[in-house]
Amino acid sequence: MTATPERREMSRERWEMSPERLARVLVPYRDNCKYLKRIAFEYLPASAGVSPDQSEASLTAVGELSIAESCYIDSTGHFNAVEFQICANQLMYALGAECTRLRLVRALASLDLDGFYERQLANVLITNVTSTFRRMVNPRRFRGRLQLDRAYLMRERLFWECTITYSDDENGLADGNIVVTMGLGEKMPPKE
Repeated sequence: MTATPERREMSRERWEMSPERLARVLVPYRDNCKYLKRIAFEYLPASAGVSPDQSEASLTAVGELSIAESCYIDSTGHFNAVEFQICANQLMYALGAECTRLRLVRALASLDLDGFYERQLANVLITNVTSTFRRMVNPRRFRGRLQLDRAYLMRERLFWECTITYSDDENGLADGNIVVTMGLGEKMPPKE
């Protein structure tokens, strides 16, 4: 396989998403619901000792998040289950866009970045989420770590199985698992 210029950039083990690309990923969100402020990615190719399943590599997104005020409820003073899922979605969208841009996941090979963005909202479904809140996480400043454990295709749907951890500087901790699917066929129209 011939490497493209974007593919060569991928050879770094850690890199940050530019503010412009992050802003594009967060377009579907209202301004008061853009919790992801910065994001970096860690990539370890399967040839570097990662056991290959259908994912080809170890891929992780590490984001800095902040919830100045909840977009849907008065402040609870702590990170909650709804915010857990919103933040997981934002981390996952950023990881998906970067995997598409750099061709890091074979299952996304049929999409270019414009195709990813077209399907980002209507074609993506969270099919399963588990969350455990071990110690209260301060929503004003915390980190999220999304690890892509497995990516696979089933018919025209991409499935991502991920592990997620949230932590803060005050020893707060929440973690869980999320399974997301994206339809790779035609863009689905939003339901009215």
